[in-house]
Amino acid sequence: MKQFVLAACICLPMALAGCSGSGPVNVTEDADQAKIDEYNRLNQQGMDTMESDEADPEDDS
Repeated sequence: MKQFVLAACICLPMALAGCSGSGPVNVTEDADQAKIDEYNRLNQQGMDTMESDEADPEDDS
């Protein structure tokens, strides 16, 4: 019973906070297109770096 009350105290506020929106929200509505492009470029650069690190792992020994 104690575990149920603890789980309810944790989950109930999170569920209530997540249900306050009335619908989907467009987060890029007021964003500057140049900033979006820069974000996409940096994201792609990070993915390329991760791929190259996986392809050429450094020998730690």
